[in-house]
Amino acid sequence: MDAARLLVGKISAIEGSEITLTRPSGTQWVQEEQQCRPASPQEKAGLTPEGTIYSIGESQTP
Repeated sequence: MDAARLLVGKISAIEGSEITLTRPSGTQWVQEEQQCRPASPQEKAGLTPEGTIYSIGESQTP
């Protein structure tokens, strides 16, 4: 989880203190290790199409 951007991605590379994260769409970005944290189970679920639908549905309930 990139805490600064509020984006979840899978670690695809680590170079020094920089982590390259990849979204399911293939979009990649680099962030400093200190700006990242482990994703919660709900955030991890958002990395799949089924999980995204679930997350959106859950966020809209009052």
